[in-house]
Amino acid sequence: MRAPVGGARPVVALACENVVQTFSRRWGLGRAVDGVSLRVGSGEVFALVGESGSGKTTLARMIARLLRPTSGRVLVGDTDVWRLGGRDLAGFRRRVQIVFQDPGGALDPRQTVLDAVEEPLVLHGLGDRRERRRKAGHLLDLVGLGLKEAGRFPHQLSGGQKQRVFIARVLALEPSLVILDEPVSALDVSVRAQILNLLLDLRRRLGLTYLLISHDLGVVRRVAGRVGVMHRGRLVEEGPVEEVWSTPAHPYTRALLDAAPIPDPRRRPDAPSRPPAELGERGESPGSSSCLYEPNCPKAAAICRRRRPVAPDGRRLVACHKP
Repeated sequence: MRAPVGGARPVVALACENVVQTFSRRWGLGRAVDGVSLRVGSGEVFALVGESGSGKTTLARMIARLLRPTSGRVLVGDTDVWRLGGRDLAGFRRRVQIVFQDPGGALDPRQTVLDAVEEPLVLHGLGDRRERRRKAGHLLDLVGLGLKEAGRFPHQLSGGQKQRVFIARVLALEPSLVILDEPVSALDVSVRAQILNLLLDLRRRLGLTYLLISHDLGVVRRVAGRVGVMHRGRLVEEGPVEEVWSTPAHPYTRALLDAAPIPDPRRRPDAPSRPPAELGERGESPGSSSCLYEPNCPKAAAICRRRRPVAPDGRRLVACHKP
């Protein structure tokens, strides 16, 4: 396994440059992702949050080469991933891996745990059978599973154990970038903390970079260093998690945080100006030149209807005319 990163100058592990994904619909064209640009540093945990349909998973699929962008570029390191072919593409498949929301659905019910972890090594022709079995056993130990679980089948495992198996399977190819697509949302609350702690420990030990896709703001605050807020295909705010959470600058970010349930009602911030159901259901079509949140925004002005706000470069990015 690769040694942890330490002392090296931070480098960009992932970059999206004005990425667009246009899709056809009954009444014309729409944009699931509308000109998103972002950078993720090596060894960082970067989270994308937003409502269902905001474009988070679509963007992740383009990064993983599962869906071709309509326009724009996706770079892993300094490589444009959509220009790869042959051996370079095989190398990319090893460097970028995905942990899915439902580990049970991603595991073959006919394979034992050990076979499931070994399979990526077989598919990529890495090592002989003895080396592969030894590495698979090491990976199971790394994620907190032992010989007892190695011979079991997925239906004999708990949800948390299945996720550990899938994480071990992802690590078999020694990736540098791991996309975490709602990695704990299908798990019991009591198991979520264990899996999150495991992911953070593996990041530290192996020098991994994470792109976390989540609607759970509590999970994001716990594990991520920076966060990007997406609304109707656009990145409307980006910055350090604690700064964005404590002083949200975009009206949509504030509404999103206000709508999140808080166990103690005495600690709840000021009530949102509009019901949570109206966070993003109205407005211009993605791809338009206006601010898509303008019809629901308490700070909306005439300029919001005329010109799309662009986030300036800096530590804290806010795409709003009146942040």
